[in-house]
Amino acid sequence: MALDMEQLRKIFHVECRENLETLEGELLQLDPSQVDIEVLNTIFRAAHSIKGGAGTFNLHEISEFTHAVETYLDLIRTQKKQLTPQGIDTLLKSCDVIRNMLDSREQQTDIDNVLKEQVSAELQTLLADTSTVKVAIPSESVSACAAEVSQMTPAIEGWRIRFIPHQTLFYSGNDPLRILREVRELGSQYQIEVHQQMLPELAEMDPELCYLSWNIDLAGNASESEIRELFDWVADECDLEMTPLPGLATNQAESDEMGGETENLSLPSMPIAAEEHAQSTVLNDSAAHESSQMLPTASTEVNSLPNPAAPSKKEAANKPAKMDSSVSSIRVDIEKVDNLINLVGELVITQSMLTELGNDFSMDKLDKLKAGLAQLLQNSKDLQENVLNIRMLPMSFAFSRFPRLVRDLCGRLGKKVDLQIQGEQTELDKTVLERIVDPLVHLVRNGIDHGVEMPDVRLAKGKPETGVITLQAFHQGGSIIVEIRDDGAGIDCDKLWRKAVEKGVLEPHTQRGDLTDKQIINLIFAPGFSTAEQVSDISGRGVGMDVVKRNIEELGGQIEVESELGRGSRFTISLPLTLAIL
Repeated sequence: MALDMEQLRKIFHVECRENLETLEGELLQLDPSQVDIEVLNTIFRAAHSIKGGAGTFNLHEISEFTHAVETYLDLIRTQKKQLTPQGIDTLLKSCDVIRNMLDSREQQTDIDNVLKEQVSAELQTLLADTSTVKVAIPSESVSACAAEVSQMTPAIEGWRIRFIPHQTLFYSGNDPLRILREVRELGSQYQIEVHQQMLPELAEMDPELCYLSWNIDLAGNASESEIRELFDWVADECDLEMTPLPGLATNQAESDEMGGETENLSLPSMPIAAEEHAQSTVLNDSAAHESSQMLPTASTEVNSLPNPAAPSKKEAANKPAKMDSSVSSIRVDIEKVDNLINLVGELVITQSMLTELGNDFSMDKLDKLKAGLAQLLQNSKDLQENVLNIRMLPMSFAFSRFPRLVRDLCGRLGKKVDLQIQGEQTELDKTVLERIVDPLVHLVRNGIDHGVEMPDVRLAKGKPETGVITLQAFHQGGSIIVEIRDDGAGIDCDKLWRKAVEKGVLEPHTQRGDLTDKQIINLIFAPGFSTAEQVSDISGRGVGMDVVKRNIEELGGQIEVESELGRGSRFTISLPLTLAIL
């Protein structure tokens, strides 16, 4: 069975993006003042999965960056650091960095190094911060407790890990030596023993099967859960045993007496055959030298491997061209696939029946022929409906990005907004869904920037200081309706009319009474027209609403606006279910 690495890589990219969505979504749910440990564990697992997958495919930049994210999350999870709003901001920006690195890998473009370096610096600051979660313990009880604990249990100074991969481990795209390298990083000292009793004769060996297993003695203060997490990606593909090793590590004085510093084994980056029988080693210079004969080391450490982002000229010549953005895939619910298979089965039965009738037709079989044709027509209609349904995705694919967008904009503008999302499971054609995202982003940004007032202004008007923006999707007839509502200031039609005359959008002699409120409100779709008093980096240049309308109309849809001064606005977008015609 040949491994299709390209297919595995595509699966990783899809899963990585799903983990990023999980990471981002759960971060937005975190309250720094009262951290939900289950949510934090979910976030940690998502980051760990991204790091592990990236390491499997030698995406070292993603793996190393995510390792810093994972380290910070682990410090919070183990209550060694306090989660802060600034920490959440940095973690959210870390999602942007990972997403950018993934995009650059897929599309063969440059990484945004400015963003990466900025967020990396913020992460290092968070990791270097000495503030920890403090737990008050009565001082008079500390020494007594310590003495009692020392009498009850010996100090665990290390672990013996028995790692036996299943032979099919490589089929999952995992590399056991990558895991061993990560285990090594958790300890201050280590020794690794390789077992190759399961190796067959060379003629019988399958290069796609894993025959080796390992014993790892790891000195240090790593917990059992920390070590086991490194094996999460292969939990179903291996047997793992862990036993504590009291007194494994030697102190510095003992090390000096033994004649020098401890030398650790260097792991190769590719599987290398060992001598026939592995021998146990001890942690000193001579033993490490002997063990290097047992498990040959690579000429360079893992950290000094060539950067994959700088390929040779020959490799660059063979590089695939930048991906066409129009080429994409879609994940389909298995139930939809089953329905298609069943329909095709019914078509085959109907076709077989009609063929039999055609081979031996007589007028007394006319009714049977008509019934067969009617069944064929029904099967064709059902097949058409189900094929169209394959392209349908829930609106949550578009709506999921807005909590982050709203949070970031509110932070920049000093506003408070509660985003309410309804109808996430309403389905829309994939192409329509992808092309409606930008118009929705523009409308939500406008709603926050122009619609929702500042908290003090809202309080002065008798409103709650937190504004509400609602995103809703639902079916209506043969269309999908998407509404964007806010409870902000609404559109001032008189002000809009004056601005339109002033900027030449309306003729100078146009009077207010010449136009209805609806006609005036629709002026917001005029190219280059804006009523904003100040131009910001968010909106106000008059570029966008005309593009929003044009993009929606290109999809066969339409947009309508309703607004009431002081009460808010509602944008209603009507879209076709699908663009496909079969």
